Parts: sequence; structure tokens; C-alpha cells
Amino acid sequence: FMKKIFLTALSGFPDENLGGPNKVISQIISKIESDKYDVYYLSKNSFFKLNNKSENYLPLNKFKYNYSIKLFSKSSFYRKIFTSSIYLHYFFKNSIQKVSSIIEKENWDIVHSHDCRTLFNLKNKKGKVILTLHSKGNIVNDMIELYGNRKTLNSLYRNFELQEKKTLELADVITFPSYAAKELFFYQTKSYEYESKTKIIYNGIDLEKVNKVEIDDSFLLKWNWLRQYELRILTVGAHIEAKNIDQILKVFSLLKVEKPKSCFLICIGSGNKTNELYHLARNLNILENIKFINSLPNYEVLKLMKICNIYLSLSKNVIFDYVILEALACGMNVFASNEGGNKEIINNENGYLVDMYDINSIVQKIINIKPVLNIKAIQSIKNFSLSNMVKEFKEIYEQ
Repeated sequence: FMKKIFLTALSGFPDENLGGPNKVISQIISKIESDKYDVYYLSKNSFFKLNNKSENYLPLNKFKYNYSIKLFSKSSFYRKIFTSSIYLHYFFKNSIQKVSSIIEKENWDIVHSHDCRTLFNLKNKKGKVILTLHSKGNIVNDMIELYGNRKTLNSLYRNFELQEKKTLELADVITFPSYAAKELFFYQTKSYEYESKTKIIYNGIDLEKVNKVEIDDSFLLKWNWLRQYELRILTVGAHIEAKNIDQILKVFSLLKVEKPKSCFLICIGSGNKTNELYHLARNLNILENIKFINSLPNYEVLKLMKICNIYLSLSKNVIFDYVILEALACGMNVFASNEGGNKEIINNENGYLVDMYDINSIVQKIINIKPVLNIKAIQSIKNFSLSNMVKEFKEIYEQ
């Protein structure tokens, strides 16, 4: 019989151009068999059957959602309103109630939650519950990174910590995208009694899709100028504190001193630190050798990866970084912080693990390599394929 599966996240839509839960959900959707599973997507933004896009239960206003995301990244006034304590209390109460009421009302065989908050009010368990944790530690840790450690949010955070522990009891299986994610979560929550329910399922990328990406004429018209630089450096990530983009700019400023006419940096991303990073680049006198880009579709990022030759990531508290897999798959020379999930992907043969605060050492390592296609990088990520990831989730669905 057809199994009815709810794939849930608190907000957003399945989208491979994003990171986190909705990217993973999008990937599962792309590979799951429509003749074996009735698959539904549920968030506070929408509820619809994926095998039949016309069967919508909530309005699907993706344009409105994407527009609000852009406003959030660009407008400090907008951010101030929608990160205010009053609004956040309202938003989470309303969103959690909306999602949980639908789960309670509908019959299902499997709920696969990619955000523990979608399970907070679930009392009537009807089938298997799978919880995939993408957060850096517990959910409150992620929220503090986004909204700050404010007294006005303390009651919300305390409630979420209690509710999160209840979801661990509710879940039949708990999955993490890396051992680093699991270790950090249990260290913070001290919920080791649920460790026997856990399974590591690495995030995966569509290697076939990456291999098919080609540098076409229209792309070259726009980007061929980049090839005049020997060191074509790329970094992709939200402009938030954890991504350490400021450290990347400092590395690049020293690199520009060493190789003044040979290096260029493409910085893709946006966030609450974008203006601050732009001013830092101007103060470091490196603006003429940097191109800031708010966002690009995933296929455009992959094309850039095939024309650039160095990928630089100095993130803190790394759980698992999709973009590093993509960079390796494109044969880039990857320099990444010696943190968490990075150590499960990079082994100093396929890339370079670095101390994110030792700027001089990073610069010297970059200068000393030959910036050519990294064959070992391409060969090393076969185990991190989308097919492997979906296969492991389907095995849980079938158990």
C-alpha cells in the first residue's frame, strides 16, 4: 500500500537553492518514488501533496515568502520589527499551532520532521515519527545565534528547551547529518538516554547534476574576465557571525599584499552583517578585488565553482556544510576551518583544514599550492551522494 508521509519544516518551501531543512526536503522529494509514497509537505507557509501540485491545502505564496527573505537581509528596519520579542512570541506560537493542528487532524504513516518545533504540540501519535536535527546543538542555541540572548525571550527559550526534550521521547528515530552534530547536541541537552535511537545520515549532493553543469557562452560573457587572476577565490554563506566572513576578508587582504594582481574574491551571501562586511572590505582597501553577490541560483554557483579554483570557509561550530561538498565535487582546492563536520569531509588529501584564526598560516598555505583542478577532491565525495542519503532515509521509512 502507499505510505502517507509528511515532510515538515516550520517555515519555507522545498528549495534546493537554500541550505538547511528545506534543501534536504527538496532532495528527498526529487528521488522518492511517487508510486510507493504519498508525500506531503507541511510548514506554516503551505501544506500540499507533492505528487499532485494542484492539491493545495494552504495558499502557496512563494513570491511573498522569498520577498520577505530579501527584505529581511537588506532592511535593518524590517529586521528590527520581525526580530522584536513581541513579534517572535507571536510568530512561533502561531506557526507551531498551525503546523501541529494539521498533523493532529490528518492520518499519516510517517511524519519526517526536519525541525523539532513542528512536533512541539503533537499529542496524538498515529504512525512513525522521524526527527532529523539540522541545528547547531539544541534549537535554542540556533535561535540565540539569530535573535540574541535577550531577557524578553527567556520564557520562549525555556519552553522550547522543555518541548525539544519531549520530541526526543516522541521520535522513533533521530537522525543527524554528522557525528559532530550528534556530539554537540547531546553535550548541550544532556539527553544521552535517547542516543540509542540515533542514526547518522550524511547530507548528500546530486553528483550527476554537478557533473552535467557546463560553462556555457552566456556565462563566459559575464565571467570570463575572472580568468585573468591566478587565484580565483570563492566563498558562499550567510553574512552572520558564525560564518566568520570578516576573517575571510582579512585573509584576502594579506593575500592581496603577497599577490597584488593575481587574486580575486567572489563573496556570495547576505545577512545582518552585510553592510559591516562591505565597510571592512573598504577599510582593508580590497574592494576593487572583491565582488559581493547577495544570492545566485544553485546552478550558477556550481558554474562559478568550475571557473574558480579556491574555496575558502572559516565557519565556526560547523555541523555539515553542503557547499563544501559542492566545491569538492567541482574540483576546487578547499580550505576550511578545522571544525566539527568539516573534519568528517576533509582529510588533508582532498582539501586543507586550517585554524580559522591563524590568518598568516592560511595565506601561506594558499600561496604554496598549485591552483589546478583537484582530482582527489572529486574522487573523495562519492560517499556523500544524494542517492546514498535518500536510500538511507527510505530504509528508515520501510522499517
